[in-house]
Amino acid sequence: MRFTPYTMIILLSLLVLAPATHGQVTMTLEECLVQAVERSPQLESSRAKMASSRASALMTGAERLPTLYAAGSASYISETMQLEFPVSPLFPTGYSVDFGDGKNYDTKLAVRAPLYTGGALSNRIKALGKEANASELDFSADSLKVLHLTRTAYYKSLSAAEAERAVRTALDRLKRHEKELEGSIEIGMAGEEERLSLLSRIREVEQQVASASSAAAAARLQLGQIVGKPGEEVFPNGGLETVPGVSFSETENLLKERPDVMAWETRRESAKNRTDALKGQWWPTVSAEAAYHYGKPGIDNITNDWMGYATVGVNLNWTIFDWKTRGYSIEGAKADERKIASAQRATLETWKTQVQSAQKFMDAAETRLKIAEDRLGLERRRYELIQGRYQQGQASENELLDAEDDLTSAEISLVQATADLRLTEADLFYTLGR
Repeated sequence: MRFTPYTMIILLSLLVLAPATHGQVTMTLEECLVQAVERSPQLESSRAKMASSRASALMTGAERLPTLYAAGSASYISETMQLEFPVSPLFPTGYSVDFGDGKNYDTKLAVRAPLYTGGALSNRIKALGKEANASELDFSADSLKVLHLTRTAYYKSLSAAEAERAVRTALDRLKRHEKELEGSIEIGMAGEEERLSLLSRIREVEQQVASASSAAAAARLQLGQIVGKPGEEVFPNGGLETVPGVSFSETENLLKERPDVMAWETRRESAKNRTDALKGQWWPTVSAEAAYHYGKPGIDNITNDWMGYATVGVNLNWTIFDWKTRGYSIEGAKADERKIASAQRATLETWKTQVQSAQKFMDAAETRLKIAEDRLGLERRRYELIQGRYQQGQASENELLDAEDDLTSAEISLVQATADLRLTEADLFYTLGR
């Protein structure tokens, strides 16, 4: 097969451009949120804690069910039971009978079940069940942190990209003006001084482009790390203006529904159950056991042979005196209840303050955005007027360059104001648990 030079150029271009196109990862905000939750190391640890807490609750709950177990023992007793017959006409020299030989063996298969624990076991089960529920709420709270981090990184990446686009637009304007200036120099309407001034301004904007480009790449790398693609740049697929505004009513109820606030409430209830469980230690514990034994000599020391037999019984244990150990443990549990209640109140008050601050910041961001939009409109109109006067020879080179600088500054200011509004919206989402 023969290749023309034109065909070779096309193939080489495809080989050069294909890797860059293939390697670019573009994601919407929703896709970023889903992948961040799926791949977050923090949430993976939180899932493990949640599974461990749920396993502890299930394990304690199984304690109220009958337990089947096997046991065995072997022992030697130095003395054995003897029956002595004194000297008599029947036993002129006396007589003795030994029961067993001092060796005892026993194996058993038994079923044991608790009958009454004074409420200690049932309250422990409730406490651990609520602790498991609290761990699930912890996972939800950690998920909110990841969602907030992802939204923030996504908007910062968009903002950095928009800022880079604004300075590149400014550079394009200067490049177009450079061509116009060359024409003016050729006809003697401009000189070397104007050309040097323009070149200096171009170099300054090129520096800004390099800085904006590196900042945008760093923001994309940060977003890539958050969504589980470390070392890759993730390009946001969307615009700053596409995110809807945030408006919530009844923030008090929303704050109470935050998972971290609800987790404290659940832990407070768990602590109360733990206190009740400790109080149950004042009462006796009763358990029942039924077992089948096979041993030697069993219950027949006279025969002294292997035999099988069954036992059924009820055990009662009641601690009468323990140097106030139970009382001290109850006092400690009550102190934990108070500590958790204080932490719950402090958390709720903190979020109340933060949501008010977030609303204030969002109001200010909306105001700055409106001002930035008005300023950009004014600078565009001013630039058009100065450009028209410049083309008619009624405005200087410096006037036009200053107008271009002011227009670029207004464009970047609008990008920053829009990004600030998106970021304050993300903060408000987070503070309200959304």
